[in-house]
Amino acid sequence: MGGGWEGFPARLGVRTLVARDVARDPRDQVLSKELVSLSRTRRDTLWVVAGVLAIAHVVLMLGSFALQRVAPLGAGSAVVVADHVTWSMSKGMGGGYLTAVSFLVFLVEASLLSTLLRGTTDQTRWCASALAGSGVLYVAATFAALANLGGALYVGHHHADVATVTALVDVHWFAVYVAILALGVFTVATSAAVLLTEALPRWVGFSGLGVGAICLVATPLAGPNVGTLVWLVWFVALGVSATRAVATESRPATDVRVA
Repeated sequence: MGGGWEGFPARLGVRTLVARDVARDPRDQVLSKELVSLSRTRRDTLWVVAGVLAIAHVVLMLGSFALQRVAPLGAGSAVVVADHVTWSMSKGMGGGYLTAVSFLVFLVEASLLSTLLRGTTDQTRWCASALAGSGVLYVAATFAALANLGGALYVGHHHADVATVTALVDVHWFAVYVAILALGVFTVATSAAVLLTEALPRWVGFSGLGVGAICLVATPLAGPNVGTLVWLVWFVALGVSATRAVATESRPATDVRVA
């Protein structure tokens, strides 16, 4: 008799808890589905923002190319004078402004991609940190290049000798080389994160690995222009793919219960 009463509270407690869970399961399931749906909607919205920012960065860069002229590395005096002394200062500075805006857009884009591709493993978090860090270095080196280019245009219109203008242009190109190498690291890290998280189609990741390799290998051999042009095409493709990204059912979600 004592044994029966001894187990009574425990059995009653278990049955009561089970009964309460069963009783509130329908409401919890509805709430959980609503929370999951809201979370995925917000994440999908961020992917659309990431896609728009990527495309906007490229459009602004192309616009700046139309306004700026830069003498090639090692160019002769006549070319330097044509591109930095007789070329319109207002157009050159306007192009520099567009470049600055485009890279501020890229900075926001890099931070957003780092958030969206962070994932849940050490590998994905490492890739996300690498793409964020290399993205910041890419922007910093580009601003250094832009400052020297603006300086060359300014002193060229204020009676500086050609040797001074040429020196500023050469420093500009050195900063561009550093920037494209950082861009290669950014592209490889982003592509690896895409493949690990499967947040975007796998072709984005595999093609990005090739583009990143081109930026890292071709830049010292063929100059920065080849890597830049190939990367612009890839980044637009990433942007278009991101605008179509949809949260999948396989993404983990937290089941929230309310009393």
